[in-house]
Amino acid sequence: MKHRVPRLGCSSHIPLRRRIVIPLDGARVVGALARTFSRRFIERGARPACVFLRYGVLRLWVRVRNRLGGVPRVECPCCGWRGQDFYPLDVITFLVPRVFCPHCNCQERHRLFRLYVERGEPELLRREGRGLHFAPVSHERDFLASRGTLRWVAADVSPHTLLQARNPRFQADIQRMPITDDAFSCVLCFHVLEHVPDDWAATRELARVLEPGGTAYIMVPFMVGSPETEEWGRPDPALFGHRRAYSMADFEERLAPFEHEAIVPTDFLSEEQAYRYGIPTDSQVIYRCAKKIDPPEPACAERCAPGS
Repeated sequence: MKHRVPRLGCSSHIPLRRRIVIPLDGARVVGALARTFSRRFIERGARPACVFLRYGVLRLWVRVRNRLGGVPRVECPCCGWRGQDFYPLDVITFLVPRVFCPHCNCQERHRLFRLYVERGEPELLRREGRGLHFAPVSHERDFLASRGTLRWVAADVSPHTLLQARNPRFQADIQRMPITDDAFSCVLCFHVLEHVPDDWAATRELARVLEPGGTAYIMVPFMVGSPETEEWGRPDPALFGHRRAYSMADFEERLAPFEHEAIVPTDFLSEEQAYRYGIPTDSQVIYRCAKKIDPPEPACAERCAPGS
């Protein structure tokens, strides 16, 4: 009679896939963490190295919790995944928790916009005309293409990024776009302006190509609590190529070419829903912008009236 040899340290009620995958993944991840920690300590010092260590431990902990399962606590509206938590983001000098979906890799801004379109402004999906999507990502692109009626055009300064976009598409610098005035009824510009040398020129261009009555949706990453925007003068490769860190206190000055309103998650989600979908309520803002219309010049009779 053959006897089954028990697997040490494994509970018999845990499926075989979980018993094997978690230790192997853990060993591989811990090894990568150690190598990267050493490199960051040498190149950047103790604090960034400690941030990375916290990131690695937290990511591994979230991964194990998601593998072990249980009653789902969070949900991704982009792909439908449910689990215990989202993965964190390592930003060199600090850590942002609950950012990436473990299944589709979408971030807070993608989940926020998806929910906003579905719950806050569903008429966007019924709008007619052409839409300009600057620096498109698959989460937004596929959703809008499959559900909406706008004819979307993709644009980006990087030809590599455009290879992933659907036609029609064109390469363009957002500071100087080769497009006629009033060309689009809708514009999407998410997390682009922080990469642009002259973000003031970029917002003027977005307003120029937006037709009267159209709407532009703009999002940028914010440094929560910062009293003013920090300009660095050049892109920081360690911070995803950003040229500045925006402050909520002064960002809206850059939207001067528009009439605009700030839409926050709690405008259409409860606090519990925002947590479930992994959307922080203190840093995520959608700016809904409309083109400013210059008042018409007075008629000739008014201009030429005596005493005027």
